[in-house]
Amino acid sequence: IKASSKAVDPEKQTGSVFGMAAWPPSVCGIGVGLLQLFFIFLLERSLGVSSAFTVFVAQLCRIPIFSRLVPELAKFTYGLKNATPLLFAIGAVSGSLLSSCLSQTFPLGKENGANIYNSILGGFFLLMGSRIAGGCTSGQGISGVTHLLVGSFVATAAMFGGGILFAITYSFAKVDLASGTL
Repeated sequence: IKASSKAVDPEKQTGSVFGMAAWPPSVCGIGVGLLQLFFIFLLERSLGVSSAFTVFVAQLCRIPIFSRLVPELAKFTYGLKNATPLLFAIGAVSGSLLSSCLSQTFPLGKENGANIYNSILGGFFLLMGSRIAGGCTSGQGISGVTHLLVGSFVATAAMFGGGILFAITYSFAKVDLASGTL
């Protein structure tokens, strides 16, 4: 897939919701809510994706030398409960790719502020941090808030506040760098 040559227009439509560059928040919210209900009632677990990273790395434990080095990961190598986060993560990536193809946008490139290498590296560090902290942003923001956990409300507000603060700081730094001053 080739990155688009111009900035992504979130209002771009090609006939249906599947062809939109950005889906309406109401459609996405309903979809995530239904998915959360599916996870809670049928799989008896909450929606979250950072454990998929643990399951993926745990597959190395099938190699004898790694199973001796990190025996704690052995419990993540088998079973449906361990497979669902990995399948969910694969589905999320596949769905994102399908959405980009259907809307004829691939929002990576200088004009959209990200390149594929920085995006992958940033995603890796985000996953490492979330596993070190024992949870991920989707687990806090979606599952924790669904269960009305006070800590999840605080964490979600902090994540949004941190993101907004970073965006404001970054936009000022960009302006200063463009003028040649820091």
